[in-house]
Amino acid sequence: MFIKSLITSIGLSCLLLSSTASAFNELKGATLKIYVNPSNPPFSTLQSDYKTTVGLDIDIIRELQKRLGFELEEDRVFPLLRAAQLVKMKNGECDMLGGSMSFTKQRAQYMHFTPIYFDSGLGILYSTKYNNKIKSLEDLKGKRVAVIEGTSGESFVKNLGSAKVVIPVQNFTRAALSVAYNKVDAFVYDKPILQNFASQMQSLNLKVTEDLFAREAAQYAFAFPKDSPYSEIFDKEIKNMIYDGTMSDIIAKYFQ
Repeated sequence: MFIKSLITSIGLSCLLLSSTASAFNELKGATLKIYVNPSNPPFSTLQSDYKTTVGLDIDIIRELQKRLGFELEEDRVFPLLRAAQLVKMKNGECDMLGGSMSFTKQRAQYMHFTPIYFDSGLGILYSTKYNNKIKSLEDLKGKRVAVIEGTSGESFVKNLGSAKVVIPVQNFTRAALSVAYNKVDAFVYDKPILQNFASQMQSLNLKVTEDLFAREAAQYAFAFPKDSPYSEIFDKEIKNMIYDGTMSDIIAKYFQ
């Protein structure tokens, strides 16, 4: 998995530069409002109460909370779809965004990204019942392709230009079910999230293409406002988590 080489390279860099000292309780007394995308399991999703967020990214945030000592507003991480998250960031209405947030150069113009903690790429979800011949990007030519508004997948497919129709939708579940029920031919999104859904919902006859493309579109990090007083502290502690093995341990809980 790409994340293994990523962790190794960042870990070695930290070792060569000398380990960054852990900032224990450095943010004690601070209260942060953090949002994650709730439709991206296993990185972030909702429990049955439709209020409590859980997943890999939540585990990372809670570990950071233990180390840095900050509080969470209402003692929780708030769920919010990606497009609305980006509006919050632009309006200065949040302290941090997560939930498989992809680093992009466009987003980096108005937000600060932490070190990348998960390195993947995009994939294609298709129906083995209705569109079993979709195997690669070339097979999207002339097809109806779903994307999620505000994501790097949307930008990629629009720039690709070969799809017959690009159909923006607001959430992951709607896009995936549109493929399952032949409303669209394919859904382009982050590959690990597509694979998780297909494996959990086998009755829907969904599959993900083997190829991994546009790795630059699915490199996950947390995002802060450009002028955030917290970003440098989080950067250092995320590097520490990568270096001391905590990050790989958290990821291994969700990806064997």
